[in-house]
Amino acid sequence: VAMFALTFYTKVLGINFGADTGVVYLTTAVCTLLGCALGFFVGHVGSFSQNIKEVILMTFVLGGGFLSGLMLGDMKGMIEEKCPIINRINPSAVISEAFTSLNLFGVGDRYYRSMITVVAMTLVLTILGMLLSGRKQYASL
Repeated sequence: VAMFALTFYTKVLGINFGADTGVVYLTTAVCTLLGCALGFFVGHVGSFSQNIKEVILMTFVLGGGFLSGLMLGDMKGMIEEKCPIINRINPSAVISEAFTSLNLFGVGDRYYRSMITVVAMTLVLTILGMLLSGRKQYASL
């Protein structure tokens, strides 16, 4: 779905994301994997109902979007000033930083730092989800 939306934005609406189209598609794919890994992890945490897990994900994503400045423009700067670690571990902030740096500066150190963080978060969440999944699946043996 993300790739179709990106194709619509670039080809139909003519929006320029400021970098080579292949890099934008790669960034979108990797960031989409992070979203899937987050869902996979939360899906295997605890024995909560599906509704509770959806609330956890919505709260995490919407809260992260707020803290990353996607809802209030000055919020990211305030967080960076008061507690910068939040911007480093907040997936919404890291993803928006990747696209912002790609648009403004192109492929460079800021972009690579953001993408390395996205890949690391994806791997950590996937591995933790797999560990939690294995523990549930084989607990009855």
